[in-house]
Amino acid sequence: MTHVFGDIHGCCKSLDTLLELLAPGPEDIVVTLGDYVDRGPDSKGVFDRLIQLQEETTLVALKGNHELMMEDARQGPPASSFWLLNGGIETLESYNGRTLNNVPDEHWEFIANLKPYHIIGDYLLTHATPPAEQKIEDFGDEELYWGRFREPMMRHDGKFLICGHTPQDNRRPTYHDGNICLDTGCVHEGYLTAYTLETGIYVQANEEGDLRDGIIDLGISEAAA
Repeated sequence: MTHVFGDIHGCCKSLDTLLELLAPGPEDIVVTLGDYVDRGPDSKGVFDRLIQLQEETTLVALKGNHELMMEDARQGPPASSFWLLNGGIETLESYNGRTLNNVPDEHWEFIANLKPYHIIGDYLLTHATPPAEQKIEDFGDEELYWGRFREPMMRHDGKFLICGHTPQDNRRPTYHDGNICLDTGCVHEGYLTAYTLETGIYVQANEEGDLRDGIIDLGISEAAA
């Protein structure tokens, strides 16, 4: 099975709950859409868990704009100030420090190896929402990490887009004209979502341990198998 996770933002309890429920094994694929850090209580724990997950299953980890900001923050102001204003303070607290010096090399290596996007069959997986008319090979940082999910159109290349980055107001995944957004605001009193491509079923968990589920049927599940 292929399980796609939306924005985690330091919500390690929610991540652990979903991983325990789905129990991905060596034959499964877990795709994470980026934004592992900032605003939530345990960004360090999220990285630790994802690094461990690499030993248990096939992990395809994408980069989000918050990892981009965290990397840029190593250069100092003004990039570091911008990051701190956007959740970096909570990330530093999870490392028990006031600077990035406490972040271990293993975590920086994990960030350095994050992918900009991933393609599985008819699915294009990205953090943000790139323009429908733009070719994949022309994507830049703006399209990959910052574009919002605002009633997107069907992609011109025929790919079905699965993305995060834009918290959905109803805290459930949104499907619109060949596009799915899985950012369901876990860090904003919402839920973390994991969507299984082959079944169309999604499961959600929050930091209090609450669970719920639902289904999105795109009618192309066999193409991604």
